[in-house]
Amino acid sequence: MTGTDLPAGQEPCAAGIVIFNPEPAALIVLLQAAMAEASTILLFQNSNLPSAVEQFLATGATCPVVRLGDGTNAGLGAAYNQFLKWAHTNGFNHIALFDQDSLPSPGMLGKLLAKMQRLAEQGCNPAVLGPSVVDSNGVAFARPPLRNPGGNPLPSDCLPLDFIISSGSMIDVTAFAQIGPFRSDFFIDFIDVEWCARANALGYSCWMSPATPMTHRLGSGVVRLPFIPLALTRQPPARAYTFIRNQIALLRLAHVPLRQKLRTAARLVLHTAFAPLIAQSPATTLQLMLLGWRHGIQGRLGPPPPN
Repeated sequence: MTGTDLPAGQEPCAAGIVIFNPEPAALIVLLQAAMAEASTILLFQNSNLPSAVEQFLATGATCPVVRLGDGTNAGLGAAYNQFLKWAHTNGFNHIALFDQDSLPSPGMLGKLLAKMQRLAEQGCNPAVLGPSVVDSNGVAFARPPLRNPGGNPLPSDCLPLDFIISSGSMIDVTAFAQIGPFRSDFFIDFIDVEWCARANALGYSCWMSPATPMTHRLGSGVVRLPFIPLALTRQPPARAYTFIRNQIALLRLAHVPLRQKLRTAARLVLHTAFAPLIAQSPATTLQLMLLGWRHGIQGRLGPPPPN
């Protein structure tokens, strides 16, 4: 039994899930939801799988599961690129990407596929279509800025945005081949932002379906600061490093629009000033953010420092 919730006649699609020290119960729920629609599940192991997940895959999987990665943390960009390479080699036109902290709503993949087909038929040249990302209470996260390529009339049920959050996104495999791979040297953070900027610059478009929700957990929660239009995510200190470093890298890229660079520069300053105040380890977080500034200015990318 595979793809049980896809509408009749809907093309098959694969779903790729990136694994890094997952919570077993949450990952199993995600696997069950993805298996209800996807014809194949890809697991990229940036760490070893918990025994409960191994048991589920052995006894409860309802579609083929392909395991990639050797348990060494190669980052998100490398994992996404392996997913797309596999999809291309195996004749899939679309693949959905998931982080382990996401949970698609029922029928989400079929809805995204149908809407992506309509966007293509309308000449919108979509590279990616994502859901509306919401928290566990159903409250939507801040939407990336609206972008209307060419000033054309917009479809009634989708919005063109500067970028789409990678988790939950449906990627067009042919468009990916033209746009190029995700930046594996970013490792984690803003990989989706950079790739979407490149897609937009090459004449593709990036879309969100507001009526198609997906639950996602960001770090240990989101804190909205009073008097300042800024929401901060509580993340492990190591993420403070890549968060800063990769945004500085974005500022160097010609295909990132000036207005996006200005927003990035403002966010860098505000985040550096306020993120340590909500961190679990303020001193360590600030130290790693400052290291991110230094390496970003120096152009040093790749995996984060081991310590």
